[in-house]
Amino acid sequence: MIPIPVWIDAMLAILNLPKEMGDNGIFKEHKAIVMETIRTLVLQVHYIMHLLLIGKLSKTIA
Repeated sequence: MIPIPVWIDAMLAILNLPKEMGDNGIFKEHKAIVMETIRTLVLQVHYIMHLLLIGKLSKTIA
């Protein structure tokens, strides 16, 4: 998967998080760690949802 750069405000909006989070001092100071953690969590959820969808499709096909 090729990572696509995303603006902080866009990422917060996509994840339905308050826009004010981007102005948080701790968030700004550790932005790289926060963004990597969010990316990891989103990928894990995507992967889990993908597995669940495949599981449902395989039961439907069988």
